[in-house]
Amino acid sequence: SEPTVHVVTYGSSDELVTRLREAGHDVTIQTDGSLQVTGIDSDEVSKVWEYASQTQTSLSQVAPAVNSLDKIFFEAAANAEAQHAGS
Repeated sequence: SEPTVHVVTYGSSDELVTRLREAGHDVTIQTDGSLQVTGIDSDEVSKVWEYASQTQTSLSQVAPAVNSLDKIFFEAAANAEAQHAGS
């Protein structure tokens, strides 16, 4: 699978999304408003910050995206732990 980066912005990410797409990256806007940027290697992550600066977009987080199965597992484990702690 292609390298994917998870990006969280403060405020609107519209201009950043446009800039990333112009640079040839696939961008998916998640239900929580965060971005999944596909086709960006770890050594290209600095470009996300550069594009954000060019578009006056404030970034909260830029991190390698977790494989969706890993994410599902960790969320399930966290939920189970939270339920166990509450009992």
